[in-house]
Amino acid sequence: MWKILDLAGDDYFLHVDHNCLAVKKDGKTVVTSSFTDIHSILCHGGRITYSDEFIRKCIESNIPLIFCDAVHVPCGMVLPVFQHGDTAERFNLQIQASQAQKKQAWKCIIQEKLYNQSQHLQVHGFLREAETLNALSKKVHSGDTLNYEAQGAQIYFSKIYGPHFSRKEESFVNALLNYGYTIIRSCVARAVVSMGLAPVFGIFHSNKHNPYCLVDDLMEPLRPLADMYVSKILELPHTQDSITPSLKKILIGITKHSVTFGEQKQELTFAIQNYVRSYILYLERKETSVVFPKFTYDFSI
Repeated sequence: MWKILDLAGDDYFLHVDHNCLAVKKDGKTVVTSSFTDIHSILCHGGRITYSDEFIRKCIESNIPLIFCDAVHVPCGMVLPVFQHGDTAERFNLQIQASQAQKKQAWKCIIQEKLYNQSQHLQVHGFLREAETLNALSKKVHSGDTLNYEAQGAQIYFSKIYGPHFSRKEESFVNALLNYGYTIIRSCVARAVVSMGLAPVFGIFHSNKHNPYCLVDDLMEPLRPLADMYVSKILELPHTQDSITPSLKKILIGITKHSVTFGEQKQELTFAIQNYVRSYILYLERKETSVVFPKFTYDFSI
């Protein structure tokens, strides 16, 4: 079973020993693992050093190496390229996708995101707001030209996390959300590159400074699942407003969350692989729409 390695702190040294990952701290080996067992590696500390061989092994093993800032926001990622036999063909497929295709895909993505947000609201008893978001999801136009995503977000976050909540401020809630989103982002990034797609060619996002536009597009409908994990964490008794190792462990559990894809129950990590495959079939015009992982909020942490 894949695991996510979280390195929070200073003075780690990541290198390869007998073809396995070895992590040293203060001269002592604190972690060893086969690269085949690692899903992704998150680094958010100071003075972490890496051997050249370690970075090459991450690339060869298709392991996202993610660098985060002080509030757990990803600020960089190392990903492999050309890891799939059809890479050139799929790059061309992305480049040649029509604007109409991309706008229709974005419509589907925002519809799914709004619907998932409405389900989260419903679980918390905000029935009127849940119905509003559900209604918005059905009104989304091609390309979401009326920006229903933003309208939904304003309603959604003010109800789930309080009327004064802002995603732009530094807070305990935002730190949890950022960490949860980073976990999902790494899952989507790994699936995108393993399927031979270029993460730089987005559907809606097109920031020239963001090499992971496609990853950020495809993860949008999955964000409400991280939101729900954060909501459940906030219901737990806690004495400090900082992300402890036990809270990180809960959020890492998102990768193993049971979802439905098609008619099959799958862990989220594997469902995301199928989700990205569905997007490829859509680009190839073999499917008329993108298929998304379906999840419910009836779970415990």
